[in-house]
Amino acid sequence: PRAHEVSLASLEMWGAFDEETTSGEVLHGVDFVAEPGMTVALVGPSGAGKTTMSNLIPRLYDVTSGAVLIDGFDVRAVTLESLRDSIGVVAQDPHLFHDTIRNNLRYARPSATDEQIITACKDAQIYELIASLPDGLNTVVGERGYRLS
Repeated sequence: PRAHEVSLASLEMWGAFDEETTSGEVLHGVDFVAEPGMTVALVGPSGAGKTTMSNLIPRLYDVTSGAVLIDGFDVRAVTLESLRDSIGVVAQDPHLFHDTIRNNLRYARPSATDEQIITACKDAQIYELIASLPDGLNTVVGERGYRLS
């Protein structure tokens, strides 16, 4: 089948994931729905599968049974470009380079316009802080953000 384009409005995940290990399934019987506008936090002890679940959404891994659906589309049936353009993933230990805020944000999408960067910052509710800095988006944050504290 031809791949579709998708935008993230609602997310549904169900089924299992097997990380090709001798221990078998890593996640089993995972079911949840995130409605548009809903904020979802994956919480639990170390090794519970939080990172694995978040890696299924942008298809860093694929489920072995069940599906990850966005707006009713199985993420395996959409283009990786449209899927990854529609979501953002923040790692447990985000890395900042010794560069400007603007260039750190462009690391994921080098072609991003200033307008897109500002929109992303507003969506992440960090724009007011950035705008309050003397150099705004041109503020050099330092390795791992040490110059921000």
